[in-house]
Amino acid sequence: DRCHDFFCILDHVSDRCRVGVLQCIFVHMVTVAHISAVGYSVAAAPSGYRFTAADPAHMAAQFMNDAGEAPYTGLHGDAVPDELRILPLDEVLDYLTSAGDYRYIIEIKDGGDVGLAAADQLYATLKARELLDKVIIGSFRDEVAAYITETYPDAHRSASPEEVVQFYFAALIGKKGFTCSYDVLQLPFGDAESSFGINLGTTTVINFAHAHDLAIQYWTVNAEKDMEYLASVGADALITDYPDRAAKILSGLR
Repeated sequence: DRCHDFFCILDHVSDRCRVGVLQCIFVHMVTVAHISAVGYSVAAAPSGYRFTAADPAHMAAQFMNDAGEAPYTGLHGDAVPDELRILPLDEVLDYLTSAGDYRYIIEIKDGGDVGLAAADQLYATLKARELLDKVIIGSFRDEVAAYITETYPDAHRSASPEEVVQFYFAALIGKKGFTCSYDVLQLPFGDAESSFGINLGTTTVINFAHAHDLAIQYWTVNAEKDMEYLASVGADALITDYPDRAAKILSGLR
């Protein structure tokens, strides 16, 4: 089945991040109903958080299938399918850790005080479960990324938007002495709006990342030609709605 934001590792991933094809799960950590493909993502909430009854219906209304249909619009209460509910983070991790030895990207969606509190709880959960070395924490909020580095230096995280911009210009000029406090770059590819019209999937960008021991991963890559291109230029990973396509492309490159 199609799985939104499923993480697929390419063959030439670094030793630090090597987990094999389709062996990493992308988890949205949310404190409000936020999901872009209901029923295909894994969404999780901090322990103790309670959603209102309207949240599942809000999620259902946003879902659109490949045919452009929105089959769950207008559903409320018990009419909303159970599989659309947002799971507590502990429930997600209980299930996945019992199912296999996975690696994870867990993205904190909120910023401000709520995002910082989510970072605290996420770190405590991962530490207690001995999962810190199996998780990359992501956030589009610069303040959350900075807080994680300052407060939890043993956690692994991806670059924030501000850091991505700094990295990009450093790569363009081949900046000497470049240093950073993150482990991974997660960059948009194939969407001009998300990348502000800039091609972030060049060998200049990828080689600069690898020269500084950074894994470089791209989202959300659905076109087979884009998957094949990124594999050919040395990308470490891709996030896709279509893991079956990715598996086919990667198998053909071996």
